[in-house]
Amino acid sequence: MAAVYCRTTYAGLMKRSWTLGNALKQWGIRHYGSTWNALVPRWDEWRILRGLPHSSELYPVHFVFGEFVMPRRIKPYHRKGARVVVSVHCSARRWDSVWLRPDGFAQADEVILTSES
Repeated sequence: MAAVYCRTTYAGLMKRSWTLGNALKQWGIRHYGSTWNALVPRWDEWRILRGLPHSSELYPVHFVFGEFVMPRRIKPYHRKGARVVVSVHCSARRWDSVWLRPDGFAQADEVILTSES
């Protein structure tokens, strides 16, 4: 299993240039539709995909903090033989409206919900 913990690209850039880092963060918010997602579109997903092996056997790729790191497109992971597993923390009352949108976590192969309610 490959566990995905991703450092945010824009956070590192913000240390050098707040304007550039913030612009990348805002682009990510618009692209993913959430202020929670910490990925820079295309760049961070490419970086994650590049580190995964090609395999003829299915293997899980676990996005441990799914609220912050969740790919928008799942098919590139499937082409590498990966199954996308996402762990998210969400209250049960928000599950249908927020996390099960067709462009959101509903496209993952497996979702692990952590909730106190």
